[in-house]
Amino acid sequence: MRDKRNELFGNKIFLIAEIGLNHNGDLDTAKEMIRQSALSGADAVKFQTYVPELMYSVYTKSLLEKGKDDIQNRDIIDFFAKYCFSFFQYEILKKTAEEYGVLFFSAPFDVESVDLLEKLDVKIYKIASSEITHERLIDRISLTGKPVIISTGMSYENEIERVIEMIQGRNKGVLLHCVSLYPLKNEKAGLSRMPLLRKFGLPVGFSDHSPSIELAVFSAYMGASVIEKHFTLARDYECPDGNVSITPSQMMDLRKALDESIDIRGNGAISPDEDEKILINKYCYLISHS
Repeated sequence: MRDKRNELFGNKIFLIAEIGLNHNGDLDTAKEMIRQSALSGADAVKFQTYVPELMYSVYTKSLLEKGKDDIQNRDIIDFFAKYCFSFFQYEILKKTAEEYGVLFFSAPFDVESVDLLEKLDVKIYKIASSEITHERLIDRISLTGKPVIISTGMSYENEIERVIEMIQGRNKGVLLHCVSLYPLKNEKAGLSRMPLLRKFGLPVGFSDHSPSIELAVFSAYMGASVIEKHFTLARDYECPDGNVSITPSQMMDLRKALDESIDIRGNGAISPDEDEKILINKYCYLISHS
């Protein structure tokens, strides 16, 4: 089967630095994270875009703690509001990414955020694992006609089938194997799920929530065409996803390992390669003259 990786991201493994909320709502920090991601070998930087009041309700805390919506509380809404950027700030971040030669994109969590990202003219979208059943959001993303990266954490087979059905005919897609545990332990990684995801007919990758690079490297040998890793500036830098993020030096090591894996994996052909054919010809010559 032809490797569909070439159709979207070229021959190498596409490495995404998931900045997410790790910028702590500070524009200069976000710009530095983009710079460090680019210098460390990432191909893209990914953010999260949302309207806090649409993502959470004033009753969310009550529902989580008591199982009923009897007390209003804005704590969760206010917490996530601290990490929001304006359209003007996103313009600056997108320009920064372009200056450093990396692709800027985001995972929107509501239709209004897709509209904002469309004004920015992002080139691809990400559907987070938590939004795989958010059909209004998926339909709006699909209408853009742009490629879609879909995380499949917490997802059942019929839910994956449904989102693919919604984007087919409009968007190219990639499925990311994902385990929605933070941090992800090796024994919970379930990388053997990756070959099974190929039955849906899309390229497959890995969204990694572990604090190191080894699972991402293993996923490359399982055929990942896209790898997403949470990114932080330093091990002692405090940020929301710091415990599942890698540093610039780790990102550089990962980039090197992924590039090496392409050569080591080869093209999957069963037939002898050119060097082996030379050896075959030598053997045939020796046999014919013995």
